[in-house]
Amino acid sequence: MAIYYIRKSGSDANSGLSPSLAWLTIGKALLAGGISSGDTVYVGAGVYRENITVGITSPTEETKIIADVTGFHTGDSGEVRWTSFTTDDVTAAPVGRTLLVASTKNFLTFQGFTIVGGQAACFTFSNSCFNIKIIKCAIIASVTLILNQNNSPSSGTQHPQNVTWDSCIFYISSGAAIRITMTLDASTDYDANIIIKNCLFIGGGSQIFVSSTGAGSGKPGGVKIYNCTFLGG
Repeated sequence: MAIYYIRKSGSDANSGLSPSLAWLTIGKALLAGGISSGDTVYVGAGVYRENITVGITSPTEETKIIADVTGFHTGDSGEVRWTSFTTDDVTAAPVGRTLLVASTKNFLTFQGFTIVGGQAACFTFSNSCFNIKIIKCAIIASVTLILNQNNSPSSGTQHPQNVTWDSCIFYISSGAAIRITMTLDASTDYDANIIIKNCLFIGGGSQIFVSSTGAGSGKPGGVKIYNCTFLGG
């Protein structure tokens, strides 16, 4: 397990293994050839204008991408903003550009970021993404924020997705802050184990929207909401 560093003064040609040899982009860490299972990445203060489809080999244990807002690890303190706005903070973000797309990628933890979406979902976790955590993030967007799809289990098995949103602030002007679509199993009920706790939701429509898809008789469940505050919506 290794520790990597990302700074606005870095270069993706570096090794990323020390603050003085930091990478420049979050994409360098999450694309093919980046970090490995169990690694930790500290991201220094600054604005990161990146839309990423995760390309690393799926981790088998917790792998952390942490905004180093204190500067303790990278030496750069302050807000760590990850945004879909590719030119500046005024020009409209590209239509359909999702900030982070993860398909069949597991054990990913994102912590401490200010996430700014554009005209598409900020995060899309689909096609059997398990053991995902989003912790202490502030998430701002103008449209539906999160698509979190739980694929159905094979008939006769349980299939927990184990997704946790903890201590996050969501601000959205329309749509749902967290949208969860779960597939009906052919015959078996299952607990997706999606936990939303200690979060603040501001604005939007149905701030947490849960729906199902498919024609099976097995019912999904297990969306648990604890100690959250909802304003508007």
